[in-house]
Formats: sequence, structure tokens, C-alpha cells
Amino acid sequence: MKILIISHGDFAAGMCSTLRTFFGADNFYSACVTPEGGTNDMMEVARRYLEEWGEEQVVICSDLKCGSANQTAYPLIARPNTFLVAGVNLSVLLQLQMEDHVTVESLQEILDNAREDLVLMNTLVLDADCEEDEYKMQNARSPENVSGERAFFRHVQWMLAAVQLQSRYVIYVV
Repeated sequence: MKILIISHGDFAAGMCSTLRTFFGADNFYSACVTPEGGTNDMMEVARRYLEEWGEEQVVICSDLKCGSANQTAYPLIARPNTFLVAGVNLSVLLQLQMEDHVTVESLQEILDNAREDLVLMNTLVLDADCEEDEYKMQNARSPENVSGERAFFRHVQWMLAAVQLQSRYVIYVV
């Protein structure tokens, strides 16, 4: 699976750089709308990638739902095995990196999980009560709560990615 990030300015290129540098991701590519080339240049790059990738599954991630990059790329979903996700953030991209293949359902789950990562930290109340945390963990893993179990494992995967980031950071510093 290939992931193509499209955006205004260098946002997409910056996300790809972050994913490669800190997470070792090698299946992310970018195409950007620039003041000089506009959406035409972005689409030329996107079409070149799609042609090169042939039948491979592609998830196109754009920065803004109503932005020119997303609107211009919309016709690309007519290509088989191609998805277009608008309003991308690093949480979505990290979750996509952990997948070999996606479906409409798995993409929707990734988006739902990423929405939970959008929080105003000023109002986030962290409960240090171990009993409540244990209750939450048990409840998330209960067989009756398959969605909770998936969210639990996604959280564990995200935590492992964060640990990987920290260990790479230490390697760079030393």
C-alpha cells in the first residue's frame, strides 16, 4: 500500500519527512499545491505516482476537506483500490503506516481513532487513580467490546511508536 499526502505548500512534504526521519516509513509520498504551479503541478505529480504504482492500493490524504488539493484530487478515487481521506494529521498517518492493506471499514476506524487524539490539553483531566485505569483497561479488552479492544491495541501500537521515536531521538543526540 502507498500513501500519497497532498496539501497546500510544504505541509505534505513535511509530513513525509517526519514519517521517514522519526518512524522509518518508506511508503509515504507527497504532491503539493504551490503558488507557482497550482493544482496542475500537484495533479501531474499525483498521476505520475499512480501510473508508477499500477494496481497497488493507494490512500490519498489531503490537508483540507474543502481545499483545492482535495477538490482537485477527488476524481482520482475513480481509480480502483484508491481512497481519499481529507483533514489528515500525524495520528492518521501513523495508523496507516501500521497497515498493509485497508478497507472502507478499517479506514473509518482509523479516522475514528484519530479523532480521539484531537483534544484541548488544557481541559484534559488525567486520572491517576490506578483502580479506574485498571477498570478502563479491563473494559477495553472485554470480548463484548471488540471496538474497545481494537482501540486498546491501536493505543498500544501508538505508544510503541512513541517509544521508538524516543529511542531514535536518543540515538541522534548521543
